[in-house]
Amino acid sequence: MNIAFDPEANAIYMSVVEDAEIVESETIAPGIIYDFDQNYRVVGIEILYLNQRTPEELKSFNFPYKISIH
Repeated sequence: MNIAFDPEANAIYMSVVEDAEIVESETIAPGIIYDFDQNYRVVGIEILYLNQRTPEELKSFNFPYKISIH
């Protein structure tokens, strides 16, 4: 998993599958966007408004992959 932080956008992007072709994106919660491949597998997760979120809030999301948030 690769993680990129964009301070200007106040966002983080987690690329779950390297070099995957994104065919669809879906907002699953305000500021949480999943990217899907042609088999509808989650290949990327974008989290917006990062500085407004608490670790507890992020832990409450049902991410499709195990993510440790400290």
